[in-house]
Amino acid sequence: MHTFIRANEIDGGRAAEIAAKILEATKAPQLGDVAHKAFAKLGLDFELPATVRVHTSLSYTLGTNEEFGKHPALVIPLTDGQERFAALELLYLSPDGSPAPVVDSRQIYWLNEQEPGVFMALHQPEDGLWGVACGICEALAANYYTGVPMAAVCSPADLAAFQIPHGIERLAIFANHRCASEAIALQARARSVGIRAEIYTPSEPNPNWLSEFALRGAFPIDEVADSKAALDRNIDDSADGDLHE
Repeated sequence: MHTFIRANEIDGGRAAEIAAKILEATKAPQLGDVAHKAFAKLGLDFELPATVRVHTSLSYTLGTNEEFGKHPALVIPLTDGQERFAALELLYLSPDGSPAPVVDSRQIYWLNEQEPGVFMALHQPEDGLWGVACGICEALAANYYTGVPMAAVCSPADLAAFQIPHGIERLAIFANHRCASEAIALQARARSVGIRAEIYTPSEPNPNWLSEFALRGAFPIDEVADSKAALDRNIDDSADGDLHE
């Protein structure tokens, strides 16, 4: 799936107005709706956080005012480290939850210039602890598997540039083979400002956290509980963390 960066040919104020109107027309996901179907196809058959919004009939465009039909869509706000609204991530869907039959089913609508390191705040931090992963599916899988409240970034480059909000004391970085070096860069940057940051990777041979979650029955549940407790105790190991070591 490709990401089309929508080119805004209008001023930032007008772009913000359009984005606000899109959000106003959305609703929280519900079990059985198109959003639930989309994630259930990937094995994430659970109630979704309310920060993931659903639009029942969103106009599809390609950087112009010309409309190419309407489709259901996931609408997810992207914010920066100052909690300012920066963009909307749009995922156009078919009624059965599969990607819509359009040129690029995934788009990012920027309010101003493209900004690295913005994120989807899927959950609120808890006691200074927040997790981050590359991609919403990875973040949801990590949350369902470990209970850590999560943010998601759009790309490996955004993980390296993740804009850490004020008040985060512990950062759990859920990495995979696609973003290993970017996770290390984020960890170093977070530690340089006094944040206790650890990297967690899926157990072998799982390539990502979505696979880890899908195979969760293959691992003793007490290992998962122990991993969450280790985060809660704020254990700061000298090496990168693995939830199954």
